[in-house]
This record gives sequence, structure tokens and C-alpha cells, in this order.
Amino acid sequence: AYQEKPDLSAGPYKPPDESDQQNAEGLSKRCFLCAGSDHSVYECIERTRGVCIECPALEQTEPTERHAVTQKALRNAGLPEAESLRWYKKAGAGVMYARFGSDVEASSVLGVSAFKILDMPANMFAVKVPRKRPHPEDAAA
Repeated sequence: AYQEKPDLSAGPYKPPDESDQQNAEGLSKRCFLCAGSDHSVYECIERTRGVCIECPALEQTEPTERHAVTQKALRNAGLPEAESLRWYKKAGAGVMYARFGSDVEASSVLGVSAFKILDMPANMFAVKVPRKRPHPEDAAA
């Protein structure tokens, strides 16, 4: 009969301490626009230069090709290239965070209504602070 053999090579369990908590908080504060580790993307002073791009083509593109494909689509549409691009995927949906050279460049990109990446329609929107969801206790009051 099959008998499971646990892997004991990892050593004994060690409960998390304060340094583990600080490391986890630091990772959750990584900014997708400027790569700063002391704030989130919604707190970034460069947020007005940022554009979020959602497109099924980016989901299907090899990770090593996403930046080049996005820059090429921007060029083909006569738009400015992004200074930096960062891919972020959570809960099955990915978003490309693009930072442009100025607020004006970002606005020009946001003003395009029919942007495509690899012949697939892309949704572009500004980086905005998410609205807080009402707490269930507040809704009951």
C-alpha cells in the first residue's frame, strides 16, 4: 500500500515574526508605475502620467514579448511610447501599467477610442484611486 512520506527537509515550523510582516507589507506597497517600494500605485505622485491597458492579446502573449507588443501597438496608433511598462495579473485578469513622459502624453493615449493590440480591442483607463466599499455594518445602519 502507498504511504505518504512528508518532506522534512524544510526544517521545523517557525511562526512569522515582525520582519516577515514588514517584508509582506513592503511587497504589497510596490508601485506599478515607478517601481517605488514605499507606496502603492494609487499613492504615486506620477499617477497622472499612468494609463492602465487591458487586452486579451496581452494575456495570450508570451511574458517576454508583452512590452514589445504594447510599444509597437502604441507606435502603430501614432501614440507616444511608454517610458515604462509593468504587467500585473491578479485573479485571472491582467493589466499593463504604462507610464508616459508627461500628463499630456498620458491624456493623448486615453483620448483614443479604438486602440488595438495584435488586432484585438484594448480597454485603456486612467489610474484612479479605488472607491472604498461600504463596510457591511455601515450599510445596516
